Amino acid sequence: MLRVHFTPADLGRTHVTGAFDPLSELVTSLRRWRGCDVRALPTWAAELAGGDIGHLRALTDALRGYHRAAGHDHPKDLARSLADDIRRRTQAMARGGVDGLLASFLPLLRWRRPVLETAYPVAKDVHLNGRGLLLVPSRYCCGTPVTFDDPRSRPVLVYPLIGWQRPPRPLMALLGNTRACVLHATAMPSTTSELARQLGISTASASEHATVLRKAGLIASQRDANSVLHALTRLGEDLLRSC
Repeated sequence: MLRVHFTPADLGRTHVTGAFDPLSELVTSLRRWRGCDVRALPTWAAELAGGDIGHLRALTDALRGYHRAAGHDHPKDLARSLADDIRRRTQAMARGGVDGLLASFLPLLRWRRPVLETAYPVAKDVHLNGRGLLLVPSRYCCGTPVTFDDPRSRPVLVYPLIGWQRPPRPLMALLGNTRACVLHATAMPSTTSELARQLGISTASASEHATVLRKAGLIASQRDANSVLHALTRLGEDLLRSC
């Protein structure tokens, strides 16, 4: 379990962003790996930490090769998914402040003011102490969020894009794969077209699954301008948590 402890000052310094300085984070991570002493790194890693162009290009080529081999999403599709997530998080914050933003991460994260909790491979407590928290969505973060906590800078919590997370296996066995994905995706309030785009299904299919889930009391739907917005009910939240 990961517990992130907020102070009142942290609530004003917490937001979601689609990007942070990747080279700076790479250098910081490499230095942290060997006790912040670049000289203790292997030669290639020390040169990479130093910003060597040749090593950076080799790493970039390797990542692109992995991206192609694994059949990952087209960059434009990924950019659209990131933009959708940030827009929806921003809307949650506009409606309910930082409490609304942090509450929007259910069931991935649980906000119990002043502590944000999530599943984690080890027990870890992060005390923000006024530094705030930077929340970063990622297609390549799977399962549980990942945290970067450098005492000299603002802590970062990288979380999986909801639309790309696989629902728990028991939930898929109960509801079927697509319907479980629709329920899981409504952990962040979504319109019918947003559900369809996130999950790669037709709008008609997304609407049909949402109707079934609404009749079962697992989600609630309300009209928002020219769209219909779907969100988890308490029963739906309880079901996701129990799985």
